[in-house]
Parts: sequence; structure tokens; C-alpha cells
Amino acid sequence: GYNAGDKDSDTDYQSFAGTSGSAPMAAGIAADVCEMWNNSFFGNDPGVRPSNAMLRAILINTAAWTDVTTTRDRYGCGWGEPWGDWERESGGLILKNVDNAAIEGNTFSNNFYGLILSNIDNATIKNNTFSHNDEAAISLTRLSNSTISDNIFSLNLYGIQAVEAKRNTIIDNTFSAYYEAAVWLFGGCENNVIADNAISSSAGWTGIAIGAAAPQVGNNNSVIRNTISGGDQGLAIYHSSNNRIEGNTVIDTRCGIVLGYASKNIIVNNNFSNIGW
Repeated sequence: GYNAGDKDSDTDYQSFAGTSGSAPMAAGIAADVCEMWNNSFFGNDPGVRPSNAMLRAILINTAAWTDVTTTRDRYGCGWGEPWGDWERESGGLILKNVDNAAIEGNTFSNNFYGLILSNIDNATIKNNTFSHNDEAAISLTRLSNSTISDNIFSLNLYGIQAVEAKRNTIIDNTFSAYYEAAVWLFGGCENNVIADNAISSSAGWTGIAIGAAAPQVGNNNSVIRNTISGGDQGLAIYHSSNNRIEGNTVIDTRCGIVLGYASKNIIVNNNFSNIGW
């Protein structure tokens, strides 16, 4: 286990590593796979358990490399990190381990997830329409050096939800009527730019969120020149540092910017209007 979150007290979490964390996580995912096999998720006959060999094969072949401090080989990392969020496999378009992808001019509506990207480098996601997706319109895991621009998002639970996304640009998109967040970066998202987006919702939790309820969730992101209106919070930053929040306009929200367990963030030249209900 590497950089796992564990309950440290009634109000906070700590980061730890080792087999004490990885063993129960892998066992729990294996139990989920057994239940899914019993329910014929993989197209198999229902009502049975997978053999040990089949269970091992599923875990190995769905694992993915992650960012670690040790050597990225079988000795240092085994087969990689097991894929535990199986609900993310339900989406309009799913891409894994693909580079230089161009996703343009598509419509994603009434899916569980609209677009799912995992282990992707140098992608372009442009001029798509996302609406009425039950979870995130776009779910990103380990996306890097990519651009998400000129898309339209409406009536999704989340617009963009990202984990371990690095050096990406989210620019010139339109988000409306989201229920939780237009953009949520958590779990190791670093050096991303969120710029020039139009964000509005009368009932959303927050326009742009960086971080979560665990430490070391990602730093050095830039949030610049966005317009955010309506909802509970304009921007929220938790357990995250060295971010730059500049030139944004926040209108008609209960709170403008909320920070918690955040340090060394720069907040400059933002405009707040009609804050508070």
C-alpha cells in the first residue's frame, strides 16, 4: 500500500504505506469480484464463484501502474494497483492505456458515467455535449498532458471528476445545473490549469473543488478567470497547497471560497458579488 488514507482521529486522516494497508484493500476488491462473478457481471453463468486462477487473472489484468517512489517493476510494485471502482466501468465511452486520443463532437447522455479515461496521455476532449449522466460526465484517472475544452455539461451529478490527473488544461467549457461539483480534483491531482470556464447551478455543492477529506491530495493547480454563479460554494480547497486562485468571478453563492487544512495558496484579484443567502 502506498499513500493510503487512514483515520487518525475523530476529525482528521493520516497517510501511511505498507502491507498492512494493501492486504485488506486487495482482499476487499477480490471479494467484490467474487460477488460480481456470482451475479454474472462478466457474462459467466450466475450463481457460482470464480476459480482461484480466474480471480487472480481478473485482478492482474485489470491492475494499473500508479505513481510510487519505488522502482516501477514486478519486485517494487507487483502487478500494479488493483482496479476497485468497478462502477466506473459503466460509461458511454471507456478508454484505458491509450495515448494521443481525440474525442470530439460526441453526445453523452443518460449514462452512469459519460466518458471514462484511465492511464491516458496527451488526449484532446473537445466540443462534446454531456447531459443527464448519473455520476460524472467525465471520470479521469491518471490523465496527463491533455486538454478538455469547449464542451457543454448540463444536469450531471459531477461535470469532471479527476484523480491523479497531472499537467492538464480544462478551459472554455460551460457547466450548468450540476448537483455536486462542476470540477472536482482529488487524490493526487497536480499542476493542472482550470481556466475561463462558465459555471452555474442553483443547487450545486461547489463550482470548483480541489482536495478531499484526506491529506496529500494534490498541489500546484491554477484556477484562473472562471465565472461561477449559484450553489453553495464558489470554490473549495481542502488538504491542498500551493494552488493559485486568480481572476475568478463568484456570484450569488452562499460562500465565495472555502479553505480547510490548506496552506501556501495564493488567492488574488478575484471578484465576489452577492455572496450569502
